Amino acid sequence: MPPFSRVLLAPVLLIALVGCKLIDQTTFGPDSAPDQAADVAPASVRPANQVALVTVRYDTSNPSFQNQLAFAVRATEQRRPGAQYDVIGVSTAADAAPTGRDSEAIMSAIAKLGVADTRIHLGARINPAQTVREVRVYLR
Repeated sequence: MPPFSRVLLAPVLLIALVGCKLIDQTTFGPDSAPDQAADVAPASVRPANQVALVTVRYDTSNPSFQNQLAFAVRATEQRRPGAQYDVIGVSTAADAAPTGRDSEAIMSAIAKLGVADTRIHLGARINPAQTVREVRVYLR
């Protein structure tokens, strides 16, 4: 490599590395992004006593949930503008695929009510004891 190339290469490397941060244990720790802490928490982890805002049970082929969901979302938006919604499908492993489609339908319905997609989070939970698949909407 000619000597003048080495001279030009050093400032380029220095400029490229100025914005870098070394990755260590604190990079992925809870204090690494305090303003995004709510977004990194697993949506499927819920306290046992937390009550869902809306629960849609699929014991019939096409349950009517639109009115109940619309009422709950509008009331929430009036009281807590900017609220985050977790849409969690709960089913047995055998019903996981249809529950995923059900969850996506409810997520789309919430978005059609004017809630930004970035505020709606999709999750799933497998429960072998579940007899009827459900989609639950929680507030973060």
